[in-house]
Amino acid sequence: METFKSFWKNLSGFGLKQFNRFKTFSLRKKIIVTVIVIIGLITVLQVIGNLTKKPSYTPARAEKTDITETVSETGNVVTGGKVDVASPTNGIVEEIYVENGDKVIEGQNLFKVKSSATEQEKQAASANYITAQATLNSAESNLNVLRATMYSYWDTFRSLATGDAYETGDNKPRETERRESPDFQIAQDNWLAAEKKYKDQQTVVAQGRAQVGSTWLLYQATQNAIVKAPISGTVSNLSVGIGNSVKASTITLTALPVLSIANFSTTEAKISLSETDISKIKPGQKTKIEINAADNKTYDGVVRRADEIGTESQGVIRYNVYIEILNPDEKLKSGMNADATITTNKLTDVLSVPNSAIKPYQGGRGVRIPVGKNQTKFVPVVIGIRGTTRTQ
Repeated sequence: METFKSFWKNLSGFGLKQFNRFKTFSLRKKIIVTVIVIIGLITVLQVIGNLTKKPSYTPARAEKTDITETVSETGNVVTGGKVDVASPTNGIVEEIYVENGDKVIEGQNLFKVKSSATEQEKQAASANYITAQATLNSAESNLNVLRATMYSYWDTFRSLATGDAYETGDNKPRETERRESPDFQIAQDNWLAAEKKYKDQQTVVAQGRAQVGSTWLLYQATQNAIVKAPISGTVSNLSVGIGNSVKASTITLTALPVLSIANFSTTEAKISLSETDISKIKPGQKTKIEINAADNKTYDGVVRRADEIGTESQGVIRYNVYIEILNPDEKLKSGMNADATITTNKLTDVLSVPNSAIKPYQGGRGVRIPVGKNQTKFVPVVIGIRGTTRTQ
């Protein structure tokens, strides 16, 4: 005790002596001494902190657990099939025979349109169609003539080329010099020229048929029309009422469809996956689908099919996956955003560690294990599937 009191007295005296000395320093020296003292204190505190700080990692045990591997992606709800129905004529809607939600069969009347075309427009459209049809008939007639001519020249050339003068008895051509004679070359050139004219006329006929189809549609756009259902399904997106004007989609490419007919027997979610995730996907895998717009309801689903050929977008390859929604209801609408989580693998009672414990190590994977106080070392491991929180 006496020794401690003596030490403290000496230390206090030394400190008081140094403080009195410090007061005699100039302002510049006081600043320098103060900075040196502060730096010394910071260094001492850092040393003490390093000696007493806890490890920078959180220890965890490798243990046997169940692991579920999933793939998650956002997509959209799609219907099994949808056909947009447009007006074939420019005019005014006179009658509508269906409403949204009605089920129709193929060939059933949907709506009636009265053409707004004048008599002059109708006659002009009819004349154009008749002219196009006459042009096509003439082109087809010329095609028949050219085909007969081509076959005639072919038969002449074939008879000459297979005769004794140009072919041996074993159906082999004679020497090249004979086949370069004027008679042989003229027969061959006549056949090739006739074949070329025939093929050129085939193109003319194809153009004529396209012109007939185009003028027919333009003619139909001037006539009154009753539009029928092209497929069976459910009416949706009816966009017009009686008295509204409509335009023929064959004339105005931007014309909106009058209604759509959809097949709601199968409701699916369509998502797009990366080339890394698509390899994990197989038909039949169970899926949970959350639809935010449907009061955040979660639906059951199953993978039905996936693309085998990817689609490139800005240098990235993506694959579409189609998931059937098993318990659809009236809340689901085509186009809604869907958050899909596909269960791709599930293992029970397997050795696992937290996902964060797996680190890159020597070209593979490794985990750290303790080897002493506040010390660890890496140990290489072989990993399996990766779940939400743990890795096999």
